Amino acid sequence: MATIPNIVTGDDILIIAPLEINGAPFEIDMSPGNDVQISAMLVSTDHKKSYMAAATTQSSSSEGADWANGIVVIEFDKEDTVDITFQGVALIEIQVSINSKAKTWFGSVNIITGRIA
Repeated sequence: MATIPNIVTGDDILIIAPLEINGAPFEIDMSPGNDVQISAMLVSTDHKKSYMAAATTQSSSSEGADWANGIVVIEFDKEDTVDITFQGVALIEIQVSINSKAKTWFGSVNIITGRIA
């Protein structure tokens, strides 16, 4: 994630997250029989606090997602962010689990409180 995306609390959020290892796309093996799960949540920059009640499960069918080429689309519903009171730079934690073997990425985000209800 080259630029820091804004997350406005109470909005539906969509962030395109290209996952890489050593500068190369992380190819998510979607072969039949593989159990692939991707979860995401917002955490503090010191990793000590979660800003969401729980991690959200992501979908390979999200528009723009191309898991085989390491492109994950992170979607949070407004219900996932409406109760966040923190404002400022945080991290989005993205965990890919393939057959129970997990890899985790972090990227910066800017949390902004939404005021329009």
